[in-house]
Amino acid sequence: MDRVDLQNELNKLNIPNDSYSIDGVEDEALCLILDGGLWCVFYSEYGKRTEVEFFATENDACQSFLARITKWY
Repeated sequence: MDRVDLQNELNKLNIPNDSYSIDGVEDEALCLILDGGLWCVFYSEYGKRTEVEFFATENDACQSFLARITKWY
């Protein structure tokens, strides 16, 4: 799975667009970014990253992102 597949899946599941950010950091959102050569999934709140996870592959990061966000909805 890559970011395009992830976005398509989020759309199919009707996950609100303001609850996540792919390739960027938004407050009060689950974020997925490439950071220093590693894929990073975290929740951004008040400018701070919480529940941070790093992954070597885009697929692993996207799978984790999807699993985390579907627990919320």
